[in-house]
Amino acid sequence: MPGRPKKNKRKAKNEPKKVNYGQLNRAGLIMRCRKCGGEGHNRKSCFQANTTGSQSGTSTRTRSQKRMVC
Repeated sequence: MPGRPKKNKRKAKNEPKKVNYGQLNRAGLIMRCRKCGGEGHNRKSCFQANTTGSQSGTSTRTRSQKRMVC
């Protein structure tokens, strides 16, 4: 809508917060690693050695230089 945005109402402390249905908060969730399945860390900070032999997450490609054609 065009024009100035509406101001939000100041809610009292005892007034309940607005609930967005379909959206959940992350309270109480346990972080799990996608690589080893362990708890408390993620794939980036996984302390297990790579079992596949290739480095996942890091790129070994080199940047190619563009040539200028005149």
